[in-house]
Amino acid sequence: MTGDGDEVPDGQDNCPADPNPGQDDFDGDGIGDVCDPDPGWTLRGQDTTATSGPTKENHDNHR
Repeated sequence: MTGDGDEVPDGQDNCPADPNPGQDDFDGDGIGDVCDPDPGWTLRGQDTTATSGPTKENHDNHR
């Protein structure tokens, strides 16, 4: 058993305090994505804003 219960030995676990059996490390810094304060995920492209539904302006523009 390991400290976080993910069955990866603590000495090899890239996030020993949090369960992450896949040991995902998107940015390759050796810190697992589950506990990495900067997992390396970025959105590229234009800034976007989410809305709860279409507004009159964007609805009319997409007819």
